[in-house]
Amino acid sequence: MRQIFILGSLILLMGCNQNENGKNAHGHFEAREIIISPETMGRLLQFDLQEGQQVEEKELLAIVDTSQLHMQKEQVLASMEAIKAKTLVVGSELAVLEANRDYLANEVVRMQKLLDAEAITQMQFDELKSKKDQVDRQIEAVRIKLQNTNRGILAELNPLKARIKQIDDQIVKSRIFSPANGTILKTYSEESEMAAPGKPLCTLAELKLMELRVYMTAKQLAGITVGDEYSVGYTASENQLMGKVTSISSEAEFTPKNVQTAEEKENLVYSLTLSVPNNGDLRIGMPGWIIVDD
Repeated sequence: MRQIFILGSLILLMGCNQNENGKNAHGHFEAREIIISPETMGRLLQFDLQEGQQVEEKELLAIVDTSQLHMQKEQVLASMEAIKAKTLVVGSELAVLEANRDYLANEVVRMQKLLDAEAITQMQFDELKSKKDQVDRQIEAVRIKLQNTNRGILAELNPLKARIKQIDDQIVKSRIFSPANGTILKTYSEESEMAAPGKPLCTLAELKLMELRVYMTAKQLAGITVGDEYSVGYTASENQLMGKVTSISSEAEFTPKNVQTAEEKENLVYSLTLSVPNNGDLRIGMPGWIIVDD
């Protein structure tokens, strides 16, 4: 029994010396979690995801009912047609006046010949020409009215056109696709339930690239910079993976910021994050460690 106790103590002491003098640091693997929420309101026509299900980027995850959006679009289109009909009324009025002017212009030419032949009086000719001049003035007035009316009509159509684009965008967004390859961690809704913007449907974990977050002292961090690559160990296998340092915290954690003595500052720890490609073994929360050669 005494021999076993001594051997166990020796192993424990060797482990402590390695943690104190070496640069290896332990932590846990994390995944980037994406909360998937709809951007439109409506009943879920399709949503049959299961927790733990693997999905691929751009895979269809859910469909939200768009019947209300289509009805809104029909209403807006009807309003646009009603506004456009106003331009047709003004245009028809102008067409009648122009046809009358053309007729009077031909009559003026004919009456001029009759006047030259002294078949009609000057008063008869002047009366006809006066009617043509009056129609010309009416046409000009209608054209000005038409221009002003068109400006007003365009001002009314523009916001309706923008509304159509907005509705079309909502219809497109009613089909919800996966933003990345990953695993469904949690679902919050069921098919046929009402969906609403900001109401989560599910949480997706992007598992292709995992993150290992470890904590090291300032002495252990010496020589380590963002972009460095190191071997990473994990509990599921004796194999090692390569991880790339993506961030190093600039402030110490787990200790008060007002620590001043040099001895206490040596015990401050800093967060270090590595990006590690997942070979299929890594899981969220699995212990792992960075291996740094002295």
